[in-house]
Amino acid sequence: MSFTSRKSLLLAAVLILIPIYTVISWETAIAGVLTTAPAQGMEGKIYSTADDRALHCLDSDTGREYWSYRPGRKLKGFTVISPDGSILILTSQNDLVSISPGGRELWRRALKDEPLLPPAADPYGTIYILTGSNSILCLDRKGCQVWEMDWTGVVDKIFATHKALLVSGQGETSVVLSDGTMDSVINDEIKHMVFSEPHLYWETPGGAWKILDISDHKLKPADSPLDEGTIYADEHVLITYEKKIIAGRQDWFMEALEAGEDAYDPFYQNGSNPGRSSAVSSVPGEAERLKKFAERGGAPLLPLLSANPAYLNEILSEFESAQSFQELIQKNPDYDLVLQEIVSDSHVVSYDVHRESLDSYSRFRIYRILSKWGNLKSRESLLFLSSVETDPDNLSLLLDGLGRIGLDRDGRSMLALKKSRARYPLNRTLTLSTVRNASLLAQYNGNKSIISMMNFFAELQQGALDKAVTTQIRKELSSF
Repeated sequence: MSFTSRKSLLLAAVLILIPIYTVISWETAIAGVLTTAPAQGMEGKIYSTADDRALHCLDSDTGREYWSYRPGRKLKGFTVISPDGSILILTSQNDLVSISPGGRELWRRALKDEPLLPPAADPYGTIYILTGSNSILCLDRKGCQVWEMDWTGVVDKIFATHKALLVSGQGETSVVLSDGTMDSVINDEIKHMVFSEPHLYWETPGGAWKILDISDHKLKPADSPLDEGTIYADEHVLITYEKKIIAGRQDWFMEALEAGEDAYDPFYQNGSNPGRSSAVSSVPGEAERLKKFAERGGAPLLPLLSANPAYLNEILSEFESAQSFQELIQKNPDYDLVLQEIVSDSHVVSYDVHRESLDSYSRFRIYRILSKWGNLKSRESLLFLSSVETDPDNLSLLLDGLGRIGLDRDGRSMLALKKSRARYPLNRTLTLSTVRNASLLAQYNGNKSIISMMNFFAELQQGALDKAVTTQIRKELSSF
């Protein structure tokens, strides 16, 4: 991908993004020319790869470089931000590499050929790739293959919702559920998709706007969700939420220009922010989902299930039989809330728990399911249950789930580890779990999370520790 010089970039920006102010906000030297367009991630950070074989992370406000990571190969193709904060990049050998927001490599997977389009990642971190051989490859957020299907025909765009992949081309859009099941075909093609909570807006090639009901994938006419006069950005630049135009220069600098107020509508999923994953960034209606589940009619689940143990076993067996997270949410999109209610005998918002009426093995099975599929979707349930669970071994399972999720922007997962250890300071299994998962959170999130981990370890070392715990702390510290 070629990039313009500074002078021609300014001219291009004036033509594309009128009105703008061509005032340089900052410029930062990097060790190479950009090989992919910049992309904006969480907390105002921007990411891009350069021909110095590195992924660079900068502050979008000041241009300060936080870190750079070199995966050992030249980089090409795309820089895509997943809703879970991880960054997806592609090496010259077609290795797909996932980097944490803290600058650590999470995993890499060798692809058979170069993808035809940048990946789309849904709100749970599920990754969809249109491969060079025209198949669709689905990976979970750990990089493991969930399914792959051959595709016939030209594909122009792919777009991920929280439960399905939209595959658009040749005048129609196919709906593929996250478990790989073909759902339906919509007789229309996507030009742009705009997610404005709680609606997903669809622009057709003819310029008409529609709302897509993502529960049944039906379209209905709508007005444009964008401000009048919104301008599409050139694919080689990034326009941030802070109204800055960011691009690379041939003299190995990245620069930011101030953009006018009308230059960019932040809802645009494609074009204005080329590295943002072609997917909704959060689960549509998540707040409504919690409220409806909490206020739904009927008796609490646990008394009913206690009176019929076979029914409880049937529910848990169904969830345990899922071979992937994608299959699990197709079985029951509210699986996390169902399990939380069974354990707590509450309607989610109630802290009046009666765990003694649930047998210990069933409770263990529930925690094992939540921990195994540790995902952004189940984080709230894991945090809630970790605050009320009284069995240290079960509590360790819940903390393992938080560690698997990784993302901890608000610091509540790290706080849950500290509070759990404070409640059971003499339990070695639990302490080892808190040490191990504190390290996972720090590696994933970096910055403040690392400081929080260091402080936690320092507090632990002030007291008398089991030799196994001391060894585990040293092992985790050696990875930083």
